[in-house]
Amino acid sequence: MLRSLAAILTLALILAGCGSSSKKSSTSPTGASAGSSTGQTVPPVQSKGGKPGGKTSSTPTPTPPVAPNGQTIKVGHFLAFKTPSGQLGCAYTKDPTTICYELFRDIRRLSPTPDERTIVIGAHPNVASLLADEEADSLAEIERERQVKVVVKPDPTLHIEQYDIVML
Repeated sequence: MLRSLAAILTLALILAGCGSSSKKSSTSPTGASAGSSTGQTVPPVQSKGGKPGGKTSSTPTPTPPVAPNGQTIKVGHFLAFKTPSGQLGCAYTKDPTTICYELFRDIRRLSPTPDERTIVIGAHPNVASLLADEEADSLAEIERERQVKVVVKPDPTLHIEQYDIVML
């Protein structure tokens, strides 16, 4: 289910030209505006093969509205936005649970010195709340393995994918 949703989003972005650097003409051969956010329609693409019988569809395809500058369209953890240059930009963020597991791997890679008995984790509030609630057992396991005290501090200035690990 999740893979099919990802495939649909990817296909939609490819068709929308997400992240493409090539500029396309803003007018079609018939003079109709293409890609406008006013709900105008775009004429269908004429192919050599066409439909059986040599006919092509005469119904125009409506274009989806484009977000004005500075606004984002959020679908789950996927973001699509219009850049100041007028191009469509794309981004995605990792799920907070994924960030927690990356953080656990980074902590296990660290080797504290004998005088370091506390690990302070600075993380985005969404990740910090997840660590304190659902992942509390994993933090307790790390405390037992490493014989250290783990302190989680939410930091709203950090991006959701950023975190700090400080050993004291």
